[in-house]
Amino acid sequence: MVLLELLTGKGPVNEAGNETLHTASYAMLCEPERALRGCLDARVPAAAWARVDGATGALGGRALELCLVARRCLEAHVHARCTMRDAMPAVVALASAAE
Repeated sequence: MVLLELLTGKGPVNEAGNETLHTASYAMLCEPERALRGCLDARVPAAAWARVDGATGALGGRALELCLVARRCLEAHVHARCTMRDAMPAVVALASAAE
């Protein structure tokens, strides 16, 4: 959930208090390549989500990678869900690449 909050800039519950961030971000989690652009926090400059190799243009790179990690963390089946131990190296690598 924290990764989704970072990507979208939204809290875990909407203003009405009845929809979780997970539900609101369902499209982003199911088809990140297609739905990502409309879900990302608009306050974050697009360049911040550039690919790790520095290329710009098509949205992807860090945002897409972070979305894929978030999707693995929210997997419905416990045995398929990644642990924090699995997720942390990917997040650290993405953060390091941003520097």
